[in-house]
Amino acid sequence: MDVFGDFERGLNALLVTLLVVPVGVLVLAVIILAAGRGEPDTTGRRAFTVYLSAVNFIAIFTLVFASFAAVQSLATLVVDGRSEDAAVRGAVQAGLIAGAAVVVLVFHARRRRELRAGAEFEAGGPAWRIDHAYLYAVCFVAVLVALFALGVGAYGAFRTLAPGVTEEAITRHLERQEGIAQLISQVWLGLAALYVFLRAWREVAPETG
Repeated sequence: MDVFGDFERGLNALLVTLLVVPVGVLVLAVIILAAGRGEPDTTGRRAFTVYLSAVNFIAIFTLVFASFAAVQSLATLVVDGRSEDAAVRGAVQAGLIAGAAVVVLVFHARRRRELRAGAEFEAGGPAWRIDHAYLYAVCFVAVLVALFALGVGAYGAFRTLAPGVTEEAITRHLERQEGIAQLISQVWLGLAALYVFLRAWREVAPETG
């Protein structure tokens, strides 16, 4: 059993769980509250917009991290001595979570499009500001995830190029395989986060210049 590889994957997952997700939820809550500013909501859409923003935010990043978990599990197949059954189990479990996130996201993204197309969605109004706060929160967290993932992925590339430098407790061949697995999964996470960022940024960029 590769204790070092297991520890590293557990550490990565712990950092993502304890840092990125709570920070994202906190940022979303703060900017949505700030965007509302307690002024009268003549359209009656503020609460609905808050609900859609929160659910879409959670669904988007659940999908991102679940897909990452699936790729991370499958990437271990390139490492000698790893259980194929365990990799498949992990990928299936993550895939099921990703599938549930897709269902939730598709339904609520459609409701959000309907909201934005409605006559009550006035530029500068409470619903408009909350929706834009949601988009900026998505951009912020996506950039944070991308920076972390691509940085860790770059180290995975370094492990494949200099396995004797990065680890001495295991063979160079096994360390190189571990580096390849790390590179694959982290690059996937980074690219997924960048895609989320670009999708959200395109919605707000025309209005911010």
